[in-house]
Amino acid sequence: MCMKNTSPPIKVHRATSQPPSQRPAGKKSRNGSLKKRIPLVPIVIGIVVFVGFTLILVRVLPLLDEALDRPKVGPSKYVKFQITSAYPTLTGNQYTISMTIKNIGTAADRLDPTKVFLNGNLTNAYTADNVKVLFNGTSAALLLWPGDVANGTITMNSGTDFVSGMTVNVIVQTTSGNQYPKQITLP
Repeated sequence: MCMKNTSPPIKVHRATSQPPSQRPAGKKSRNGSLKKRIPLVPIVIGIVVFVGFTLILVRVLPLLDEALDRPKVGPSKYVKFQITSAYPTLTGNQYTISMTIKNIGTAADRLDPTKVFLNGNLTNAYTADNVKVLFNGTSAALLLWPGDVANGTITMNSGTDFVSGMTVNVIVQTTSGNQYPKQITLP
């Protein structure tokens, strides 16, 4: 006795009749032609790496330069400071010249208290008059980025070199060698 196969016949589709290794890659479009798939993962990884690298260049490297205290001056950058205000005061026998200095250039530079001239001489030449120069309250060199403002004070005893009514030529020199003069008459 023969048994008849009662299971329904297996339908073979043309797209699945080939083993997976021989099937064409892609999806069928509406008209039946195959579309090639574009691998998105490598593209997304490439974009993420590019954005990350750009952020490192734009954000991290300037911070590294600042941490290493390296002002950058390139072909399109320039250093220019401006003494926006300067006025003298007399308290007892001590003159104080107060100044506001702004970096109006496109590059950073340093104000060095040891590079301030009074009447053509460095301030350390006036030992008898006890001249002290501070920028933002410190005697250390101060890095000013574009747009930064510093408050400077020059204190000196009245005496042989500095007397009331005298005009003092103050020159502030940056570490790059640029000089910014200001004339002040002592009260």
